[in-house]
Amino acid sequence: MKYIGRVALVSGFLFFAQSAQAEVIIGPRVSYYFDNSNLRTSDLTNENGLIASFDISPEVEQFLAQTPDASLDVEDRASSIGDQIAYPMIGAAISVGNDKDRFTLTGMFGSGSGNRTQTLITNKRLNSGAQTITDLQVIDAAIDNEIDRYDIELTWQRRLNEKLALSGGLRYERLDIDASGQLSADVSFNIDNFANATLNPTRPAQPPVSLGFSDLLLDTKIEIFSARLGATAFVPIDNSITAFFNGMLHVSHQPDYKVAASLLSLSPETVIFDEVGETSIGPDIAVGVQAGIAENISIDLRYRAIFFFPVSGDLSFNDARANHGVNIGLSFRL
Repeated sequence: MKYIGRVALVSGFLFFAQSAQAEVIIGPRVSYYFDNSNLRTSDLTNENGLIASFDISPEVEQFLAQTPDASLDVEDRASSIGDQIAYPMIGAAISVGNDKDRFTLTGMFGSGSGNRTQTLITNKRLNSGAQTITDLQVIDAAIDNEIDRYDIELTWQRRLNEKLALSGGLRYERLDIDASGQLSADVSFNIDNFANATLNPTRPAQPPVSLGFSDLLLDTKIEIFSARLGATAFVPIDNSITAFFNGMLHVSHQPDYKVAASLLSLSPETVIFDEVGETSIGPDIAVGVQAGIAENISIDLRYRAIFFFPVSGDLSFNDARANHGVNIGLSFRL
């Protein structure tokens, strides 16, 4: 069905071109973009399920329910170091329109990679009468991400005059992420042993453990759907060169997604984690120049920056995703 939809969209462009005597422009595009998603830190304790604190055991929950003067305090401290992901991308665009309206369909593909290291330290303290029992959990994850990125964008522009146009569009992004690395954990069970000794004195105590797992594999696909609307201003420099500024506001939605995780050193089985998506808003701005280099050939050079401020999901509003970089395209007028 995806391919049928694309064929129908292109067919619609060609129909528009034939019926309205529209101008058709095609050409290759290359870009170099940066994405800071690997650097966002406002939800380190609940990002991918693997680096989350160990759950409270049923025995401890039962002990708390049966002991009125008992309380449990849990403190998580997390840190992260990561790389900004760079994406060299290649693709093409087809544009049809006239002096009033123009529609452009652009498709781009690229791959990027980057490392990320996270540490989660959890302190647990059980207070029961005059006694205080403590536990410490230290979990480290070092991940190497390999990401394929797909961008498909449909834009519309309506000229109001020689210097101003309305602009808008729809955009689809997909990130195919394959990650590998190591996960280690050092965990004590003093609180669990204290609760078990009270509820079931014959149960043996569990010693602290130190686990080091290599061959950690993660696989996930993230999709982002966006709609945007704004305006473009044109400033002629000479007969063949025009500078422009484009400013739009976008609304984007990243649906919930799943992460498939495997710890091959422990078990070949794959565990699926459900992750919360995100809805975001923000500016989409571009500045650049268009220059004619031959009768029917022009070049487009622009810098574009898009900011995604979350309004739903696990990340805070001020922990924005930033996607920015340069784009160069050749246009051949048919």
